[in-house]
Amino acid sequence: MRRDVLTFDIDGGEWFFTVALGVAAAIAACGLWTAFRRQDARGRGPGIALAAGGILLAAGAAVATVDRLPFTVLSLKLKLYISSAFSAATFDAAFLIGLAGGLITVEGLRRALRARLGMGWVTTALQLSAGTALAVLLLVLSRGADAERRHPSGTRTGQQVSATRIVDGLEMPTGLAVGPGGELVYVELLKGKLTILGPLPAGGGTRSTTTIDLGLGDGAQAFHVALHPRWPAEPFVYVSAEQEGGGRITMQVLRVRTAGAGEVQPVVTGLPIGQRGESNHYGSAVGFCGDAFFITTGDTDPILTNPDDGIRNLAQSPTGGEGKVLRYRLDGSNLAPDGVAGGNPPVFAMGFRNPFAMTCDLATGLPLVAENGLNSNDQVRLVSPGSNHEWPMSNARDFLSKPVFDTGSMTIAPTGIATRPGTNGNEIILSGFKSTGVYLLVQGADRRAAGKPRLLHEFPRGPLAVAVDERGCVYVADAAGISTLDEEGCR
Repeated sequence: MRRDVLTFDIDGGEWFFTVALGVAAAIAACGLWTAFRRQDARGRGPGIALAAGGILLAAGAAVATVDRLPFTVLSLKLKLYISSAFSAATFDAAFLIGLAGGLITVEGLRRALRARLGMGWVTTALQLSAGTALAVLLLVLSRGADAERRHPSGTRTGQQVSATRIVDGLEMPTGLAVGPGGELVYVELLKGKLTILGPLPAGGGTRSTTTIDLGLGDGAQAFHVALHPRWPAEPFVYVSAEQEGGGRITMQVLRVRTAGAGEVQPVVTGLPIGQRGESNHYGSAVGFCGDAFFITTGDTDPILTNPDDGIRNLAQSPTGGEGKVLRYRLDGSNLAPDGVAGGNPPVFAMGFRNPFAMTCDLATGLPLVAENGLNSNDQVRLVSPGSNHEWPMSNARDFLSKPVFDTGSMTIAPTGIATRPGTNGNEIILSGFKSTGVYLLVQGADRRAAGKPRLLHEFPRGPLAVAVDERGCVYVADAAGISTLDEEGCR
């Protein structure tokens, strides 16, 4: 069975929470039985609490089971709601079950000792106490298992830094860039506009705000942004977005003038992209490395409806646009195709599944992409001219070239990547939407990640993009706003 669609082929994590679901149902039934059987408040109160705790535990276990389904089954917003619901349900359930179990145990023992009613109450109390203890143990273990499963193996989690919120009230800002003066430039997934926040005034105060309508149709998504290499002297921002027409959705790149009237002009059109409601293999990352402009495309496999190996195999076609990194040459403010072998689309490298984020390697000037694997092996890959990155030939994708970083059996769903110079080597900042983490990787002499990743901060609402300013300070966009990490020199 395909592991990137909803099937009955579930792993140990789902079985674990299925057991918890059964225990929860039993606890809820015991609580209801106790509440209706007892006529006095002392018996009815604990029963109601136990039933409520069991119901909440069942809800938490069900939500956690869904949360462990393959990431591609879930939309971005649904994923956020699931995370919040699971946290609330587990906390409330643990409290109510513990309270009810304790009250029932005490009441049962009290009645047995005082009234000499025999062992019936004692047996009932012990059974419910054992159920309570098992439920609470499952909850505790689930939280620990969740933390272990969430981050790549060996991640150093003990050196996290705090974060300061600087913009709130946003809706899915998937594209983020920081200007040389500290300007924030971003797009929200479904708002159809580009927003520019000016730098903070020297004496404090409020940033200026400029909003430019992108002219997208209803429901069309805007994904990523890239500043002209000489922005703001050359006042152009490039935005990847959907374009609808002819019954299909394609990807376009819009050139947005951020001075004057804010003209919006398509400069690249007709690129393949996952069809909304069928596939979330969008690719769509954009960025400049010098005067070379790069665009990533996903394999467009319709994984949410009817997976098609024939479509995913287009990532290995040297002439098709699916599953590629494309290169264009900056010609003034226009983009001219500049593939390795000519042609259009201008293929620079191939064999990608869903490279959703891109930055530039500081040592080589080549693109670094964050690539989503198939339920494992999320990777950072250095992209050289004419290289083949092996999808869908294998999920490990390590025969022709080794990835810079590989999450192994973990799935973090990488959504953002940035680079900066570091004390011990160049550093990569990587965000994982599913894992909720922002990680620091240090590149060794071979350009690969040296040592274990360090967790910088967790964003429960899911980080969607990262950017680094000229000081090396990290900005993170999550599903509801933008924050800075409070590293030394960035507070």
